[in-house]
Amino acid sequence: PAKFIENFEKSDAVASLMAVRSWHSYHRLDLDGDRLVDMEPICDSDVWFNGGFFAFRKEFLDLIQPGDDVIEPLQLAAKEGKVLVQKHEGFFAAMDTFKDKVELDARYERGDTPWVVWKNGG
Repeated sequence: PAKFIENFEKSDAVASLMAVRSWHSYHRLDLDGDRLVDMEPICDSDVWFNGGFFAFRKEFLDLIQPGDDVIEPLQLAAKEGKVLVQKHEGFFAAMDTFKDKVELDARYERGDTPWVVWKNGG
């Protein structure tokens, strides 16, 4: 996080977000109409996701309209080239669903805990 903030502060961006790769077992599909051409694991593709970690300057608040969530003002800032995307190549896992919780709990029980940086030295 410190490097994330430092990179943002050096930039002229009004917003920064962390881009992450999926750890799920989904596959990205290449289609030709309704026919499969190719597929690859999403974690091996060049697909990046919004990791939900942000930094904003005060100017970003001017882009927010009543009823907006973060997406609308980010899209406006992106059109102006004012969103810095920082790719995180390390471990990332969201816990948005019960299935995600079960998987992370299982990893914790096995001792497979790359997110426990205070113990793992990360």
